[in-house]
Amino acid sequence: MLVHFDTHGVTLLAQHEPEEADSDVVVELDVETLGALLGGERIESLLFAGRLSVRGRTHVLERASDLLSDLEIDWEGELARWLGDMPAHSLSQGLRRLNRFGLRTRDELRRDVHEYLIEEARLLPSRTQWDIAREHLTQLELATDRVEARLARLVREIERRRQEEHAS
Repeated sequence: MLVHFDTHGVTLLAQHEPEEADSDVVVELDVETLGALLGGERIESLLFAGRLSVRGRTHVLERASDLLSDLEIDWEGELARWLGDMPAHSLSQGLRRLNRFGLRTRDELRRDVHEYLIEEARLLPSRTQWDIAREHLTQLELATDRVEARLARLVREIERRRQEEHAS
């Protein structure tokens, strides 16, 4: 599918093999990634996760995404014009479910991995351990500052005494 932006609006064109040379940006994605995009997931996170392939002038895609996210588009209605009412409704419902499932699964996986790394593998410190470590580091920083100040006073005192000895 080719998406064409011009002064008259946005046009969706069905092309089996569009010429990349005629496009500002080429995006390759699967249905799951499309659902994530429509669900509001950021393009950058999909790119870094390797779920979205983009070639060309990527800033065009970012601007188009910002534009489309600000619009209230009836995607299901537009799909119905192309596919018919029932297929468009089924596809829209499927994408919504897939998006909810993906977001829920991602959140659960993130929580499970975090819990495993803290509780089971003990590779990461817990929040309490972070707080204790931060407090200890703050105390160490204060103690180091005090030692540094004492050392500076001692150096000044030694210098003062040397000058008194040379003066006498």
